Amino acid sequence: MEMQQKHHTVKISYADYVLIKRKSKKVILKLNRKSMQKIKRGDTISFDDYSSKKFLVTRINAYEDFAEAVDYEDPKLIDPREGKYELLSDYHKRYAASTERKWGACAIQIEPCAQEENKKEQVHVKTLRVSYYFEEKRKGVFVNLLYKAYNGLIYEVKDPDFCREYWGKIVPAVIDGTMEIIMVMLNNRLAGVSVGSRTQTDYIWIPKKWKKYSEKILQVETKLYQEGKPSKFRKAIL
Repeated sequence: MEMQQKHHTVKISYADYVLIKRKSKKVILKLNRKSMQKIKRGDTISFDDYSSKKFLVTRINAYEDFAEAVDYEDPKLIDPREGKYELLSDYHKRYAASTERKWGACAIQIEPCAQEENKKEQVHVKTLRVSYYFEEKRKGVFVNLLYKAYNGLIYEVKDPDFCREYWGKIVPAVIDGTMEIIMVMLNNRLAGVSVGSRTQTDYIWIPKKWKKYSEKILQVETKLYQEGKPSKFRKAIL
């Protein structure tokens, strides 16, 4: 009886995703948790934090630990930039020894699905105004978004007094409606933040890797806000 192909989502670092996208990384090394044990040869996986593109699992091997995995696997298929000992050191820094002993390791070899080789990669866009969640009394979401926006902005704003300004001036102004924080999410990841009033933009942060998408989106959303047009959030696929 032929087994039905199943699809799984797998979390990896952005650096690993870039290597996979460049076709220089073909083996993913992970803890062999229960979610990984469900993946079988012939299944498909995707990395939904960054893309909806699917990859075919051509092989999956379980190992007692990362040392055994690195011994049997070709290190250049895991990370072409590192040798065996550098790889092992990296994975031992990521995971506690007790966690590694509990789960062991697994190596998943992948290749792009044939039907998706020429398919344009989709980027899922969501824009939102943080004040909406305060107005709707969704305080938990509101506070969570405030922290996300702040953590993005501090990469751009070098002023040591920005923390005091953000929490002491900007956040109260968002609550009373005189300022707004606009956020762009691409594939469920924060990809841009702007802070300002109806007349000017005070701060803006866009990660370099998302600039070609986020810059224009933030300009449009900021203009809509400054013109007084209402917006809960918008969704689109690029």
